[in-house]
Amino acid sequence: KTALADFTRIVEIAPDFAEGWNKRATLFYLLGQFDASMEDIDHTLELEPRHAKALWLQASLAHEERRYADALATWQRLLAVVPPVARGAAMIRCALFFCTALQRTVRRRVRHRRRRSRWPS
Repeated sequence: KTALADFTRIVEIAPDFAEGWNKRATLFYLLGQFDASMEDIDHTLELEPRHAKALWLQASLAHEERRYADALATWQRLLAVVPPVARGAAMIRCALFFCTALQRTVRRRVRHRRRRSRWPS
């Protein structure tokens, strides 16, 4: 709780400091307070649209919430920010591949359920 109070104080003192918002978003994420985390991520990205750590966290949250289309869009946005030779670039490409596969699987299941619901009992 002390860290949360500290980061809250930082964003109160320096509301234009994107990293303060991102650190608090990360802490909220670790505490399982995903809505609060997403609010702080949004604020971070308003201040710094290319903030790589905030984009990473946003994509991770969307993925955990099974919002694969949102996660995919954010991973793609992040890949445009990170240099191709950076350590994280390969991980981002893996996340894009995995998220794309999950999204396709979900689409297939939805189509399959729709077809089955049309069949007479």
